[in-house]
Amino acid sequence: MTEAARPAPARIAVGLAFAAVYIIWGSTYLAIRVAVETIPPFVMAGVRYLLAGAVLYAWVRYRGVAAPARLHWRSAFFIGGLLLLGGNGGVVWAEQPGKIPSGIAALMVSAVPLWMVLINWLRPRGIRPTGLEALGLILGFAGVVLLINPGSVSASAPIDRGGAIALILAPIFWASGSIYSRHAKLPESALLGTGMQMLMGGSLLILAGLVTGEWSRINVEAISLNSILAFAYLVVFGALVGFTAYIWLLKVSTPAKVGTYAYVNPAIAVLLGWMILREPITPTTLIAMAVILAGVIAITARAPSKRAESKTPRPPEGDPQCVDATESAGTTQCERPGSFSIERVRNERLRQNQPYFEFFRSEAFSAGLYVLPAGGIDRQQLHTEDELYYIVSGRAVLRVGERDQAVGPGSIEFVRAGVEHRFHTIEKELETLVFFAPPEGSMASPSPELFSAVCDKK
Repeated sequence: MTEAARPAPARIAVGLAFAAVYIIWGSTYLAIRVAVETIPPFVMAGVRYLLAGAVLYAWVRYRGVAAPARLHWRSAFFIGGLLLLGGNGGVVWAEQPGKIPSGIAALMVSAVPLWMVLINWLRPRGIRPTGLEALGLILGFAGVVLLINPGSVSASAPIDRGGAIALILAPIFWASGSIYSRHAKLPESALLGTGMQMLMGGSLLILAGLVTGEWSRINVEAISLNSILAFAYLVVFGALVGFTAYIWLLKVSTPAKVGTYAYVNPAIAVLLGWMILREPITPTTLIAMAVILAGVIAITARAPSKRAESKTPRPPEGDPQCVDATESAGTTQCERPGSFSIERVRNERLRQNQPYFEFFRSEAFSAGLYVLPAGGIDRQQLHTEDELYYIVSGRAVLRVGERDQAVGPGSIEFVRAGVEHRFHTIEKELETLVFFAPPEGSMASPSPELFSAVCDKK
């Protein structure tokens, strides 16, 4: 499971991508506030996502990605409804003039990780939060309560109750959609799936505009140039440039680093709202921001592991696992059927202080135990052998090509030779039995055709 060398992306490119995610996504709250000044909120958001989704979907299909199945469209409908209609729809409605300032809206939305932990715990067979996560929940929700107090916006203008309720519900919808998307059947291409979700969510937002009578209230002559420019910014930069930069960063950086946008976006939104729209910043707002972000950091940031991240196996001494085994070529060879103890394998891996420990090797295949800590980083690269994972314990997401699959105890995942893959979003320490056929490292370097291979759909 050694990592193959590959050219590192240019630092300036990574820096620009992070700047795009930080600044563009942080500024979308300001753009929404300006856009809904003269454009009804559901109509504005619906047209925005329909345009962005159509462009993204057409571009991905033009590049040769296969058409999605009907089941994929159904998943996109539910995800788009939760994320865009319920999540983004609540935000744009709350940011209408006279309701909630853009900076306050950004701070309320930053509570999404809190709701994800809570919903993931309360759902059937949910995951109980750790002590640090529980502390994060307490801090985060205390900050939200502080933020919606009457004097949080200004001493004379109490916060709008309807807008506050919408901004409490919006992160719940967004968190629910995010959790649902982990298990939903989606296309292998993340960009295609996102385009489909934008199309479905945009259509639902348009329908919401019809139901609420927004279309009948549109006055084209009253739409300001500022609202038009803000709308164009949301389509081009917020939905297309920002998301593309985010997807690219997930491939070239670590999830922990990319996830820092959750801390930076609210601060940028508050600062821009104060600088451009003269939105007030009270001491209560600053304290609430600090408390909420402290809770989010407690939930999303985990202490780095002291274990080596290298997956280079070291053969055992004296063969503690195999029965009737001999040493050959520096690795353990089990010539006849043998017995294995998972506890002895675990102990040997810990003794060698390696994430990956190969405990079996023959001419036909090899097997090993691979362990990643919660919040850890999987640095493996392409393999020249077919690979089978059996998840013993823990929960994570396995990315194969551009497809994400949530895995947990009992999951069995096959990865074809030459397909890029890695585990991410590791919620609990992941313990995996890994089987290679033929044995790992026994094949020559893959050809260019193998590098571009795509894993078959399950």
